[in-house]
Amino acid sequence: MLRFLACILLCCVMGCTTIHFRSSGQTKTLVGTKEGHFHRAQIVGERKFFLWGLIPNSHIVWTDHEVIQMGFQSGSNISIREYQSWQNFALTILSFGMYVPKNYEMTVYGLKAKND
Repeated sequence: MLRFLACILLCCVMGCTTIHFRSSGQTKTLVGTKEGHFHRAQIVGERKFFLWGLIPNSHIVWTDHEVIQMGFQSGSNISIREYQSWQNFALTILSFGMYVPKNYEMTVYGLKAKND
């Protein structure tokens, strides 16, 4: 029984979750710094996976859509942190890996939209 629980715990920790961060080209997004981009904003999101991260096999987060949602005309110096909160890790363990939520945090320095 102990081996079974150890195997389940190992599967929960070593899931196959993949979140791709991409730009659709709708607005300018840069990884590096750019002049005039001094307004800082942060957005936190969550994507849900099932069956140890096998379903769906990946999620796509569109960085330029997130930049627009933050109220920016364009964004630069984008940093992304992908993690799993303690609550979501506990849910993963309690569900034996059937439910695997993953969190991400995106920080952007941007140029405010003209209507702001």
